[in-house]
Amino acid sequence: MKIRVDFVTNSSSSSYVSLHIVSKPLAELVERTKESDDCSDTLSDFDVDGAEIRYEQCDGFLGDVPRDLDSFLGDWTWAIDEEAIERGESSISDYVFSHRKEILDSIASIDWEQVSDWWDGDSDARYYRQSYSRDYLKKLIAFIANHRGCTIEEVTDRVFEEFVGEYAEHSSDRFTYDKATGKQTFKHSFTLRDKFSGEELI
Repeated sequence: MKIRVDFVTNSSSSSYVSLHIVSKPLAELVERTKESDDCSDTLSDFDVDGAEIRYEQCDGFLGDVPRDLDSFLGDWTWAIDEEAIERGESSISDYVFSHRKEILDSIASIDWEQVSDWWDGDSDARYYRQSYSRDYLKKLIAFIANHRGCTIEEVTDRVFEEFVGEYAEHSSDRFTYDKATGKQTFKHSFTLRDKFSGEELI
């Protein structure tokens, strides 16, 4: 897993996205579309080698990482052809959903990962306690209490927001699927990092 941790001083975000799919029908679809007038800017950056599809970008974004195989095709199609779908003119979407079962059965593996760092005003997710896992939130509140020399009960919403506002938020989503084992996993993490060094707070 590759994570970019160098922060750019004139920007308030940094990201990395990686996608690897093994599916002959999808690979053929990508190749056909790249050679046509229907190719989006995003799809033009996809590489195809046989049945393998690869996409990797720093400072890129590829929609929402799917939670499971059932939602994969919808998330993938939206990510690569959003504007055409909104206009109701997506030949990719039409093909994918008319061949849904065939394509899903053809997928040997998927590895879709997206990592983002946000600071300053571009995102306010770090201010909301529900953004964090239960375990991380518990550690974070204890850290704040220790830092301020107060009790956990004294970490009010205002104290919490003032503290986390000084840090960058780090979000990571990854979905993997392996047909051979039938295993599919989705992992999400949301943590805080130092704005300047990129080091994890906890």
